[in-house]
Amino acid sequence: IQARGPVTAAFRQRLQEAGAAIVSYIPNNAYLVRSNSDAARQVEAAAETQGVIPFEPYYKLDNKLLPLAVDQKALAANGFLRLTFFPGTELEGRIAVEALGGFVESHEPSPFGPQVVVSGVGGFLAEVARLTEVQTVELEAKRVLANDLTRVQMGVSPDSLTPPNYLGLSGTNVWININDSGVDRTHPD
Repeated sequence: IQARGPVTAAFRQRLQEAGAAIVSYIPNNAYLVRSNSDAARQVEAAAETQGVIPFEPYYKLDNKLLPLAVDQKALAANGFLRLTFFPGTELEGRIAVEALGGFVESHEPSPFGPQVVVSGVGGFLAEVARLTEVQTVELEAKRVLANDLTRVQMGVSPDSLTPPNYLGLSGTNVWININDSGVDRTHPD
């Protein structure tokens, strides 16, 4: 659902009153929401609404997977997918994935909904994307640490091979600041 201008508290309130649950922000001035058709029509009729479009299955697919789904080609036999389910739909999503012959390998929470890594559905990319519980479909990539590069860039290590205790640094007494409402240039810290 896209607003006519910048999204405001009033716009979010209208979505909530209509029964549309915000999942995430989408640039520009839009939200991915879960709602029924009555709520969508109610929000669409509001003056501050630019447009309401359905969340089509191809929006869910990572750019690397979309050509495979369109050409109805299978993912490599050993390929794994990472699925993000909409909040509150994990159980139904797991059941639907298993009905396609998939196997849930692992699970973890995310700010946008629970995520699972699945195997066995690489030949059913379009079908997975059509599942109403699924929000995103991505290739699962092994996560690797990149802190070795950061240490060199920040000047705390002369190279990426130096042991972690270089110069006796331990990570204690480190301050972290997140400015989310502006900076007070007069503050002594």
